Amino acid sequence: MGKLYEISERYRNIAALMDDMSEDYATELTSALDEIQVEFEDKAQNIAALIKNIESDVDGYKAEEQRMANRRRAIERRVSALKNYLLINMQSCGISKVAGIIPVAVRNNPPSVDITDIEALRENIEFWKPRKWDESEIDKTAVKEALKAGGIVPGAELIQKQSVRVG
Repeated sequence: MGKLYEISERYRNIAALMDDMSEDYATELTSALDEIQVEFEDKAQNIAALIKNIESDVDGYKAEEQRMANRRRAIERRVSALKNYLLINMQSCGISKVAGIIPVAVRNNPPSVDITDIEALRENIEFWKPRKWDESEIDKTAVKEALKAGGIVPGAELIQKQSVRVG
């Protein structure tokens, strides 16, 4: 069995010959066309089976990607929980550093804005991004700069959190 494009080419060539031939050769050419058509159909079925096989592989890869992504998220949550556990206990003991093979230290995060009253912030239009009126569209950078400059912004405060750095 040849390649599909070769079978197609033979089929087209014989079909073109039939147009130019007399009736004497028509029956022979018709049987040759039928033979090529059967070969073409077999080849097409084999290719279709290959496509289905590859599609099932793709579905399997998608499922495995999803499983691995879920596992990664679970592990990331576990690391976060362990860091938080370590931070809480270090803070409760007043320990800021642990020296050793793997150094551990409590670090101050950059100051961030905490929205305490969104309704109070609505009155300060300069802190809202244009045409948006939900909490996700507060211009926290502008609020942060105003608070750092010593201003008072009703409904928001500047907070300093800590985190644990491992390694």
